[in-house]
Amino acid sequence: MDVLLFSQDKRRALQVLDDQKLLIGAAWVLEHKKRYFTMFPNVLMVDTTQQTHNERRPLATFVGKRLDGLTFVSMRVLLPSEKRFAFNWLFHIAAPKLLDMEKCRR
Repeated sequence: MDVLLFSQDKRRALQVLDDQKLLIGAAWVLEHKKRYFTMFPNVLMVDTTQQTHNERRPLATFVGKRLDGLTFVSMRVLLPSEKRFAFNWLFHIAAPKLLDMEKCRR
């Protein structure tokens, strides 16, 4: 199922009209956590949890590891589902943009 079919199904289920906006997913990063990721980009773990909040959407968490062994959450994401299109958006658009991964490659 691609994002267009997913959004059409959600619009119908939630009775959202075509001229209204529908939030499909949301990703956020705190500035000081982004700084940690830029400093320690070598270890990045990603995990999703199911049905842990009132919307029952998958929540993805990006966790990094500092040199002293402590971990930090660098990014959190409310995914629309665990379908391929959601992970494509997450890994190819949201994460590179929000975590500024180009800087890490240099």
